[in-house]
Amino acid sequence: MEYALTPLGRTLLGPMDAVCDWSRANLAELLAAREAVEGVGSAGAGRNSPTAGGDAAGGGGQGAAILGA
Repeated sequence: MEYALTPLGRTLLGPMDAVCDWSRANLAELLAAREAVEGVGSAGAGRNSPTAGGDAAGGGGQGAAILGA
């Protein structure tokens, strides 16, 4: 069996493209915000931990700081 998006799933392609375009256009600012939150010299340290970057359920952390929350 081969996987394929449903018609409903295909409706997400446009919004996902827009998010990708936005992230590419704002990458430098996003990286600067991450560095400001993580501090110089700790780039990448603990990036996947809930306290460093929030969790997949929207726990805040670095993502909230980047978005100005």
